[in-house]
Amino acid sequence: MQTSPAQSVAEFELEEGEKWRAVYSQISSAEQECMRDAVGPHLDLFLQRRVELDGGIGTWMAPLFACLTLDHARTVFIVASERYLEDALGSPLDQAVEDCWRESLADADVVAAFAYEVSGVRTYAAPAGTPFPDLKISARQPGIGQRLLMGALPDCAPELVLEALLDRFSLTLPELAQIERECLTERLVHVNVPAVIDPRSDRIVGVLEAAESLGTCAPRSFVARLSELVGVESLVLDTARLTCVEQLMSISDLSSSIVSPPHVGHWRTLSILWFFLLSCWPEQVPSERDADPEDDHPIRRNDTRVNVGEPVQDVMDGIADIDWFDFEGDEGSHYIIDLRVANDQPFYGIIALQNDETRQYGFPSVSEDAGYTLHRLIVRAPESDHHRLQVVGHVYGHAPYTLSITEAEIEDDHGDTPTDATLAAVGEVIDAELEFDFDTDVFVFEAEADRTYLIETVLETLYSSTLSLEHNSGELLKQDYNDDDPGSARVVWTAPSSGRFVIKVRGIGRGEYTLAIWQPPDDHSNSSWTPTSLPLSASVAGKIDYVGDRDLFVFEAEQNNSYEITVSLGTLSDSELNVGIGDGSWVASNDDDRGSLSSRVVWRADDSRQYYITVWGRGTGTYTISAAQVDPLPMVGDAAVLPFGTLAPGSLDFAGDHDSYLFQATAGETYIITVYLYSLASVKYEVGKSADCPPDICALSERERQWSGFDESRISRAVWTAEENGDHYIHLTGPGSGTYELVVTVAVTESTSDD
Repeated sequence: MQTSPAQSVAEFELEEGEKWRAVYSQISSAEQECMRDAVGPHLDLFLQRRVELDGGIGTWMAPLFACLTLDHARTVFIVASERYLEDALGSPLDQAVEDCWRESLADADVVAAFAYEVSGVRTYAAPAGTPFPDLKISARQPGIGQRLLMGALPDCAPELVLEALLDRFSLTLPELAQIERECLTERLVHVNVPAVIDPRSDRIVGVLEAAESLGTCAPRSFVARLSELVGVESLVLDTARLTCVEQLMSISDLSSSIVSPPHVGHWRTLSILWFFLLSCWPEQVPSERDADPEDDHPIRRNDTRVNVGEPVQDVMDGIADIDWFDFEGDEGSHYIIDLRVANDQPFYGIIALQNDETRQYGFPSVSEDAGYTLHRLIVRAPESDHHRLQVVGHVYGHAPYTLSITEAEIEDDHGDTPTDATLAAVGEVIDAELEFDFDTDVFVFEAEADRTYLIETVLETLYSSTLSLEHNSGELLKQDYNDDDPGSARVVWTAPSSGRFVIKVRGIGRGEYTLAIWQPPDDHSNSSWTPTSLPLSASVAGKIDYVGDRDLFVFEAEQNNSYEITVSLGTLSDSELNVGIGDGSWVASNDDDRGSLSSRVVWRADDSRQYYITVWGRGTGTYTISAAQVDPLPMVGDAAVLPFGTLAPGSLDFAGDHDSYLFQATAGETYIITVYLYSLASVKYEVGKSADCPPDICALSERERQWSGFDESRISRAVWTAEENGDHYIHLTGPGSGTYELVVTVAVTESTSDD
């Protein structure tokens, strides 16, 4: 990469749609010389191209960016990206989104990102017919540097990115449950944004990105779309299949194909999708694969018999192949299943053990063994019978392997059922191990009614754990995976009654862990049976005592009064706040209050009743919560009189409802109109001289309305300049019911005096 010359002090301006020649004419002579040296006789051709990404960072741009100063490179990238983002997202960027994204690039090393974009261990000549036949370009799939530079989009426009991700699987937000939407939103930080949002990018790459997130957060929706992608009708999703998908998702590096050379990436993507199908639904694979003459083990036919203690030689044939074997096992006995593949043969696979009643999916541990890669699974035979082994391989071409089964003496430290479970005491830390694949450790403990318990696993050598809490009847009460904390699965639960409850620990693979049950300190209960009273005009100190803690308060409100609930941070780094009515529904919610990490809601009570306020946050720490009644604004006709700088709480009670506000404006003065969205999904408003709500606000159906955008803090903002003096009205509506806050401020402008 060229060393960037010293920054030019000249003013540098660039408009959307301009060509690289406009860049070249404004940069320093050192930068110009660097470009001439970098691309030689091709410079004129380069300078005739527009400053735009055109679907991605082109390799041809790299030598030009390598010559720019950081400030110049950043400006060029912003201009080049704006049209690309607007095309990809399908609409002009909301000003707040654009400001957020620009701010995220303030310290970005654009030059380094572009250099990384085209780095790679191999290069190849540009295809014949291109303007630059002598240039060498990287075999790396484009997207890495671009991903670095656009990584802030999930924070700046989460709903837009999420909608684009779902569109890859022909899904929409309303089709997902709330918990699935929240999970996907949290995972956006891991998404390759360009591959997802750009409809011009390779569709299969976008599908792969969507699959990794969708399969983790919404496996049922993922399976429904998977069947369409691979051309198999109506895949059955029972508990065993769902577990298979979840386990595959937890270990599959689906995004790896995105950085593969293009001719390899597509092949790997398709084979991974087939890999899911063959692993979890082998009986629904299209029958024509059974007749493949090059497959040494046609699916579901001619299982190869393996005797315990006698290795067999075999070959994995091509893309996502399945080989079937049969061995005789004794109920309760443990068997070590080893599969050895030469180190120079890429192989990725699973081994499934099944009989007529069950199918268990194993993900072998992988280690090096004297020039071979050893894939090992340790299983316990569920019954004395013939057991089928399903070996699923993901290989390039053909991979010879050796399969062996040996019996092993293994002692299980904790029972697998409630009848032989280990009794655990509150406050005790128990050392445990999953000694074989598909092992389940079961514990029981005595709980007291209305007490809160924190149950967690801490991983030692175990790769991943699933922690389940069940009633004695077998009813699942709560469950957690190692998602938020990779080293721990955690359940926080308040006992509804006194009695004995069951804990089950499962994992992927084998390994050691610890289990602990304890009653955490809790200053405010998380149970609706014992909430803390929150009085008006008073502050209550609170603390999130442990990860997952939620503090519940109860508040008396009177019909048609407006209230403000505020959470001020102490040592807690970030808070969230919900106001609900006790049946699980909520009337107002806020995460980050007007750009800060504290929380605040203002809403109007529809009824005189108790409202429940839930506070939680990121990590642990202290905070203060307060409640206050908000005085109503004076009315003129149907409009509330709105002083400048006054936060006006509002509430739309039904779809089609609208609110009107009156304020005094001065001709030529510029005003900023800001709407803070709480439970209101989106907003449309108009400023005018008429007290009557205009047709484009009040007379249109919900389908015809165009809603204003908002930024990551759910703030919608507009700048307006008055043409006349006197009364002006703001008419505001939304797509349904919900709460919001409105404020109008006078814009501060710089004034200059005459010379």
